[in-house]
Amino acid sequence: MSIRVTAGTPAEVIDAAMTETLGSSAANALKFHIARMAGVGDASALAVEDPDAFEEVAARLFGTGSAALLNRLAAYLFRAIVPASRSGPPDYAVKGSFGEQVRQLRGAYIIKNAVLEMKDRDHVIAYYSSPFQLEQMVYHFVVRGLQNNQVTFMAVSRQEERAFREFLWANGMDADSLVERGDIVTVSHDELYPEGLDPSIEPILACLYAARAEIKSRKRAGLNIIGTVAGNLALRGEDDRCLRLEQAWHRTIQDYAVPVTLLCPYSADVMTAESRAMLIECHSRSVRPPL
Repeated sequence: MSIRVTAGTPAEVIDAAMTETLGSSAANALKFHIARMAGVGDASALAVEDPDAFEEVAARLFGTGSAALLNRLAAYLFRAIVPASRSGPPDYAVKGSFGEQVRQLRGAYIIKNAVLEMKDRDHVIAYYSSPFQLEQMVYHFVVRGLQNNQVTFMAVSRQEERAFREFLWANGMDADSLVERGDIVTVSHDELYPEGLDPSIEPILACLYAARAEIKSRKRAGLNIIGTVAGNLALRGEDDRCLRLEQAWHRTIQDYAVPVTLLCPYSADVMTAESRAMLIECHSRSVRPPL
């Protein structure tokens, strides 16, 4: 299947995909009927904001023949949002419904833009609802570091380190070369907290202090940090310790000796609403794609 990659918002990509697949006249007629039957003003926006409703109306119009169109629209959206170098679609793109595919891709689009828009000394919490969304978060955060001549520092578990490297390889990045060149520096939770995870940032600051001289000598512009200690504390239900760590980081990065940008990934289904509200207060921004 040949796909011409279209830039734009997910709704704009869906609109362009329908036009290229069906032709202008047929696409306009289809969008008119879907919008009328669904009681909305824009069929392309419906496909992104309520893909289940879009799928239902398409099935009423075309029966089982709607599957081919929906698969093509999802494929266009995947190719427009995910790096062209990605080795292939994740499992959801093969097994999931049209609605699941679009929700995952819409979330990846929101995460991608939020990460690439981060500024020095931003402290961002980003939620993900699937390994694929976490993959795109990690990949684009490393891209951000490279674009800004910064060292990406990963404070992650050993399991996450392996997964993050696989994420980069899947999207066409030579993770080993990036580590060898010093573009990525990784320190594991076990090294930082040999007696178990703790809400103290002192072990991480000690590692950053050791890296500062090299950053300056190599004329790097700062540190691009992704850390999962707080997110792992949240997964364990230790909300108070998680919040203490995040509050300490938020105070520290504002006047740290070199520019620091900090991204904190969290699973979308952790913490109480009250704890999530408190987390927002100690971050520059919260990114939570629709589930």
